[in-house]
Amino acid sequence: MFYTAGICRVSLRPGDYRLRVYKGLEYRVETKELWIQPGRTQDLTVTLQRWSNLPKKGWYSADSHLHIARPFKELNPHISKFMQAEDIHVANLLQWGNAKHFHNARQYAFGKDGLYQEGDYWLAAGQENPRTHFLGHTLTLGGQKPINFPDAYLVYRNFWEESRRQKALSGYCHFALRRGGDDGIALDLLDRLLSVVEVVQNERGIYQTWYDALNLGFRITPIAGTDYPCGLTAGVAPGRERFYTHVEGPLNYESWLDGIRRGKTFVTNGPVLEFSVQGKSIGEEIVLKAGGRVPVEACVRFDPERDRVEVLEIVENGQVIRRFPRVGKAAEIRCRFQAEVLETAWLAVRASGKKKSEVPSPRLADVQVAPSLAHSAPIYVTLKGPPGLAAQRRAKLIAAAWLDRLDNLEKRLEEKRIRDLANYFASDGVDAETLRKSQDALRQRIQAAKRYFQNRSR
Repeated sequence: MFYTAGICRVSLRPGDYRLRVYKGLEYRVETKELWIQPGRTQDLTVTLQRWSNLPKKGWYSADSHLHIARPFKELNPHISKFMQAEDIHVANLLQWGNAKHFHNARQYAFGKDGLYQEGDYWLAAGQENPRTHFLGHTLTLGGQKPINFPDAYLVYRNFWEESRRQKALSGYCHFALRRGGDDGIALDLLDRLLSVVEVVQNERGIYQTWYDALNLGFRITPIAGTDYPCGLTAGVAPGRERFYTHVEGPLNYESWLDGIRRGKTFVTNGPVLEFSVQGKSIGEEIVLKAGGRVPVEACVRFDPERDRVEVLEIVENGQVIRRFPRVGKAAEIRCRFQAEVLETAWLAVRASGKKKSEVPSPRLADVQVAPSLAHSAPIYVTLKGPPGLAAQRRAKLIAAAWLDRLDNLEKRLEEKRIRDLANYFASDGVDAETLRKSQDALRQRIQAAKRYFQNRSR
């Protein structure tokens, strides 16, 4: 495998060859077969064809999670060509760290000085810091300078508040990939400083905790990225999992950030989604005087040479309310119906199926074919008057469950368990000294979060 900017010369031994040419998700894979003869040069032209043109509709692709070092700006043209080959319009290059240092995949500049543009393709510096094995990994996009508090590394709120001051977006990444490794979100939601959560990565759609946050009344935008080259999926290329953001007017980094703030995204590893409720699109809100029926339209389109999407589902407050299977060999699934909304709700569309001719990573031991998936951000339907989402019975049950999570976290921070929790040798590990430095602050955060969820569980 190799990348090309469009013209290349390759020396090969004589023989029969099959050439496959890729450019991201929206172009068809072109295949050519040729015979290389001894001592002869053969010219070959490959023309790529689109099956989708989302930028024409104002939707631009991004990988939220790329660990590509960029210590000096002279690398920009080379990295940009790399991203253009994968058709990634916004490439977020994350400098990452842990409790002891913050210099991995170093970026030469943040903010405007760290931006690089070639046409509708942008490179931007971001960060994955803080990151710990028990509170979770975080990311910040659009910061003006690196954010680090080494003396209070476990108090994530300090990072979120500085991120807000810098008008950046912050949230959790490669979400819930390990049990007990995302408890930080239970501490941090109440301050309403979180903007995004990475829900698709490493061949998985990880939706439930995000659903819970939405049902508690927090409007968190879904994003997706690969964690390249550190992901758990061997050989993954940038943009294998990505998200699309709808941008008003020309694409620039600020307009892209604004689209995320407004919740206008969908995540995918191949399929493309369209979704509207009563004429409103992804990320928007409908206000109704009373419950009733609202028209819903949704569509998933895909390249049948790479994806075999099997079902399109409409989700209301985390529950599937309608399922539409693929018919025959169609390259899309469409639906149109009237949904009865009797309480304040959020609605979203998701699709699932299998990739074609792709073997999953060994990590998915019980899966023989890699999954194909996509999920939209919500459209919100608000009924005037109570109860809102946070006051519904569903939210009370979630709040009670999150209280249990906080109890477990508090127990893990007991002095007699500190040595068990300390795991300095892991890349995101924290030593006992660092844990003790933030022990009191974390306990205070836990108590504040407990009071918050106790009020909402009654």
